[in-house]
Amino acid sequence: MNRGKLKIILAKSKDAEGIYQVRKITWINTYPNEKLGITKKDILERFIEIEKNFETYLDQRKEALKNQSFNSQTWIAKINKQVIGFCTAKRVKKNEIGAIYILPQFQGKGIGKKLMKKALKWLEKNKDIYVNVVSYNQKAINFYQSFGFIKTGKIVKEEIHDLPCGKTLPEIEMMLKR
Repeated sequence: MNRGKLKIILAKSKDAEGIYQVRKITWINTYPNEKLGITKKDILERFIEIEKNFETYLDQRKEALKNQSFNSQTWIAKINKQVIGFCTAKRVKKNEIGAIYILPQFQGKGIGKKLMKKALKWLEKNKDIYVNVVSYNQKAINFYQSFGFIKTGKIVKEEIHDLPCGKTLPEIEMMLKR
């Protein structure tokens, strides 16, 4: 692990690019799947599309972080000034974990657990919590199960996981009963 103290803090606008880099690196390292024909190139193309209008994308992300509200929060894990992970959560119709990503070299060190605990504490206590997980990401499924999440049996279709090549990252829903 990098030398320096780990901080888990609420994300600010200035963290938008670091969050993007964590998402990109983690997707490239996590989502290629030979069995489903999803290649590293397929994942990279998704980010190439985003980067064609990167300033607009970044401005939107900065604005969203600046306007975090009662209903939506993003926390980051930072060592020194580097964003090494993040977690988003929403309290809308239902409690949701939107995303949790940790740079590969920092995975398995308890950072995801610290981020998840922040989100679980913030989410409404008397409502179940839902998360969508790529169905073949067993590491993530195990992570959520360690917090008591169970598979609901529901298959989820979210456009955010559509790739430019026409393939989709298959997702399942998991739930933590509260």
